[in-house]
Amino acid sequence: MRGAKGAVPPPAPAASFQVAELVTGPDGMLSPADQAALRDVARLQKRTGGVVRVEGAAAEPVRQALVAQGVPSRKIRADAGPDRWDGVLRLLIEY
Repeated sequence: MRGAKGAVPPPAPAASFQVAELVTGPDGMLSPADQAALRDVARLQKRTGGVVRVEGAAAEPVRQALVAQGVPSRKIRADAGPDRWDGVLRLLIEY
């Protein structure tokens, strides 16, 4: 099926697994425990491939931290989600 102006929408992932859940403050600051979880996510992504999807209102600081851990920015999708902050960020790896 073709989208607007003949563009082909990207296929949906065949599988998606939640690999971490972080709870941050309104400023998006990451605790040492959050940083450790992100290191684990980065290692998993490097080992298994896939795209890391970050869901939550403070997704950008997490995306930046994953890039700093060596995950290619093209392998990260940040979904800011609702405008209201709820403090929960979910990280999934999609294949």
